[in-house]
Amino acid sequence: MVRRLLAVAVCAVFAATAVPSHAATLKACPTFTDPKGDSFLTVESAKTPLADPALDITSVKFKPVGKSLGMAITVAKYAARPAYAYGNRYQVEFTLGGRLITVYYKQSATRAQEGKVFYQAAMKDGTAVASGDVQATVVGNTITMLVTNKVLNASLGSKAIGSKITGLHAYAYGSYVGYNLGWDSATAKSSLSYVLGSACK
Repeated sequence: MVRRLLAVAVCAVFAATAVPSHAATLKACPTFTDPKGDSFLTVESAKTPLADPALDITSVKFKPVGKSLGMAITVAKYAARPAYAYGNRYQVEFTLGGRLITVYYKQSATRAQEGKVFYQAAMKDGTAVASGDVQATVVGNTITMLVTNKVLNASLGSKAIGSKITGLHAYAYGSYVGYNLGWDSATAKSSLSYVLGSACK
């Protein structure tokens, strides 16, 4: 009986330590930064010194959110109406399964009206996916865009889960209804990648 109780106690100890041990092995979600205060209006490859904190990217993070891929862009000081534009546009680009994927979200005072003509949030892989497939939230200075794994699977025409995401980029644009002008960009190191569907912290 004593031996049996001892065996039960040992099993209980291992069970208690199993979860923290596993959690500690989680890798950090792919994150990259960009210097604060380096935003400039870019027109025809020239830079005009019109810095705007609402279009000044400071960090970017790719992370799993439920059964979706989350892409979070943080700016110096978010504003729906930037200093020198009618609205904003935040965008990420990456390669998944050998295909270039673009995801973006726009905000402006006339967003509802603009939405009748232009997608205000969408994913592209050569052709635009319906805007309803991209969900976006703004909390503080962070804009997070979500695309479900199901949509990514349908877009790739193959199993996206388990495929590696590489070539991570982010952009901030000033939006002028029908066109956009670049203000800032952030590029991850080429070695940074993420396997779609994998857990990270």
